[in-house]
Amino acid sequence: MLSNTEILQLSPIKFYQYSNRIEIYNHGKLYGGITVQDLMSGNYISKSQNPYITIEELIPVVGIVASKIKVNIAKFKTKGLLERIGPDKGGYWKIKNL
Repeated sequence: MLSNTEILQLSPIKFYQYSNRIEIYNHGKLYGGITVQDLMSGNYISKSQNPYITIEELIPVVGIVASKIKVNIAKFKTKGLLERIGPDKGGYWKIKNL
């Protein structure tokens, strides 16, 4: 028999995209072991906001293999949503305004 907490944790994660924000509803724990205190402190920088993140660091964050991440990066670049600033080593990604 499943407890209420276990049933909630089996619920799908829900994403809602608005013109000025994205809302994510997850009935389980916060991703990556962060706490509400980490978020409230203002000292936490999410991996999704890290323009220096590498493909290897993205693998556990998005849950897909490196080759699929490269395909998605290429799609974003083609659509003009993502731009590489600087070289592969030492450069960073710039997300263009939508």
